[in-house]
Amino acid sequence: DLLRVSSRPTSFATLILPSEAVEKLLEPPAQSRLLQRECSAFLQARPPVWDQAKRIIIAARATASTVPGIFDAEQPRYALREALLKAAHNLVVSEADTEIRLPHSTQTRRRTVLRADEYLRIHMDRPIYTEELCDAIGTSASGLAEAFRAVFGVTPHRFLKLRRMGMVRAALRSIDGPMPLVKSVALAHGFWHLGQFAHDYRETFGEMPSETLARSRR
Repeated sequence: DLLRVSSRPTSFATLILPSEAVEKLLEPPAQSRLLQRECSAFLQARPPVWDQAKRIIIAARATASTVPGIFDAEQPRYALREALLKAAHNLVVSEADTEIRLPHSTQTRRRTVLRADEYLRIHMDRPIYTEELCDAIGTSASGLAEAFRAVFGVTPHRFLKLRRMGMVRAALRSIDGPMPLVKSVALAHGFWHLGQFAHDYRETFGEMPSETLARSRR
């Protein structure tokens, strides 16, 4: 819940979470004061991380203003939740404060990736987000990230975003039924920031989504 905002530029933010939710949602280091009940802490975020969090919130506000009710839909809401959780995690875990973890074995990482792959194959018809995947295969976000980086060289967030992007491209290239709207297809796959979506789509596939749609209909 958004409790309060400032109308003036500020370099501070207050994040309030139920103590039982902190470890699951943000995964701070084991020694973090955020894991202690009835406790608070001042954290200094790195400027790039702070700026990224600001951009997400500003973009979400602008989108909600121009497209009222957009986050009432399931996929945009899930995607915004994941983006905000990722930004909050990066804010509370600085590079100097990251917990040192014992490396998992190659076999453990492989099992994690195979379980993830099996779940994604079963649910090929809909977008999947990091939190759901972790819950489904019984692993933590950090364990999933470690496995994906070791096997695929990317984070689960990036991997699942590319998967959703591929699903959008497949929908735009389909010649069955009436011609869809690019906006509708993007929103159905969780891409609520349409300007960023168009940029990322072009970076990934070398063309705008509208060009993919027009070419498929020709």
